[in-house]
Amino acid sequence: MRDIERWLDSSHQRPDGSTATVPTRWAVLASGVESTLGQHAKELTTSDDTVYVVCDDNTLSLSERVERCIADQGRRVVRHHVANKADGSAPSADDKQTDLLAGLIDKEDAKLVVSVGAGTINDIAKYASFCRSLPYLSYATASSMNGYTSGIAALYVKGLKSTVPCAPPIGVYADPEVIAQAPALMNLAGLGDLCSKPFAGADASVANLIKGMKAWQLPIQMVEEVFDRTLEDAEKIGQNDAQAVADLMETLWISGFSMLLAGSSAPASGGEHLWSHRLDMERHDAGLPPQALHGTQVGIACGLVHPLFVNVAACDDEHVQQALSQTPVEPDPADEDAFRAWFASRHPELGETSMNAAIKESSKKYNRAHRLKTRAGLREHWSQVREQLQKAAQHAERVNQALQLAKAPVVPQDIDVSQEDSDRILGICRDIRDRLTILDLAADIL
Repeated sequence: MRDIERWLDSSHQRPDGSTATVPTRWAVLASGVESTLGQHAKELTTSDDTVYVVCDDNTLSLSERVERCIADQGRRVVRHHVANKADGSAPSADDKQTDLLAGLIDKEDAKLVVSVGAGTINDIAKYASFCRSLPYLSYATASSMNGYTSGIAALYVKGLKSTVPCAPPIGVYADPEVIAQAPALMNLAGLGDLCSKPFAGADASVANLIKGMKAWQLPIQMVEEVFDRTLEDAEKIGQNDAQAVADLMETLWISGFSMLLAGSSAPASGGEHLWSHRLDMERHDAGLPPQALHGTQVGIACGLVHPLFVNVAACDDEHVQQALSQTPVEPDPADEDAFRAWFASRHPELGETSMNAAIKESSKKYNRAHRLKTRAGLREHWSQVREQLQKAAQHAERVNQALQLAKAPVVPQDIDVSQEDSDRILGICRDIRDRLTILDLAADIL
C-alpha cells in the first residue's frame, strides 16, 4: 500500500466552491526513517534555528535517535520530556500541557516542533506548535489512532474532552519495525479507531441530509478505498505483523486527511466516539487514568451503537413521524436554571469546570429552535436517512469479526466497564457535543 502519496500537498474543491487543502508534504513509512526526518527538518529551518523535540517516558530512547539525526544536520535540538503524573500514570493531553510547551518554545525561540510518540504526545506538540504558528513534524511510534494527520487535536480544555482545530503536520514518519514493537494494545486501538468509519460516516451523511446540504463524498470515499483491506489484515494486526501495522498506519493517516478535507472530525467521529469521550471525562474528573486507549474504547462503542442503527432503521414511517413531532424531552436552554438542573442530574460524575464547559456545548445543541428544525429535517428526509442507517448497520458484522480476529476488546466488560455504567454513558453522552449522531435519533425515535 502506498495510496497516501496521491493526497500529499494536494488541493480539492468542495461542493460549496471552497478549496480544501492537505499541506502535509511528506508521509514516510520506512526503516531508518529518522534520517529522512532529519533531512526534512533541515529543509524547514536554517543553521541558527532550534528544533524542539517532544517525547514521553515510553518514547525517550526513540526520541534520542530522532534528535541525533536532526543534530547531524547542523541544527540545535532541545527536548521536552512530558513526564508521567505523580501517581505514575501516563500524562494527559490538556490545555495545561500545551500552554507549558508553548511557553518553552518561546523561551528557546524554536522554529520547528517534532513529536516522538503516539496520541497524547502528538496532540500536545501539534496544538502548541499551532499556537506559535510553527511547522510541525510527527514521528509516530504506534498505529494507535487517526489523529496524526488531522487538522484537530484531542485535548481536555477546561475539563471538557474536545477536538480543537489546528494545523496538520508538514510531515509524518513511521518505521514499520518500531510500530511492530509497540504494545499490541496500541495497534489494536488503531484498528478500533478505524472501525468507527461506517458508523461515523453515516452520522455525518445524516447530518448533511437534514441540513439540506450536498454531501461531499470524497472524504468518505478516500477511506473506503483502503478500509476493507485493513479489515482483512485484522488478524495480522493483532499479531503485530510489521507489514500489517504499517498498512494500518497508512490507512489511519489517510483517515486523518479525510477529516482535514471535510473541515471537521465528523467523517471519522460519531456517536461511538462520544461514548469514549464521556467515559474519559468522568474518570478524568475523578482523578483516574482513562479506562483504556481511545481507539480501544471506540472499537467497543461500535458494538454499542450498532443495535441503535438497526433499531432506528426498523421503525415504520408512522412511528417516526409521530415521535419527531413530539416536544423534545430536555428543557429549553433558554431557561438556564432548569436546563442546568436537568444536565447536572444526568451528569453528576462531572466536576464543576467540565460541567460548565459541557453545558455550554449542550445549550447550543438543544437550542429549541435548532432542535425543532433538526426534527423537521429528519421527517422530511426520513427515507434517505433510513438508507444511510441501513448501510452502516450492514458493516457491523465485518467490523465485529475483524476486532475478534485481532483479539481486540469488543465489549465493555473487556476493559472492566460494567454493563450498567456502559448503558448509562450511552444514554447521556450525546449531551457533551453539538453534533447530530445516531444517539440523538435513538433518543427521539425509539
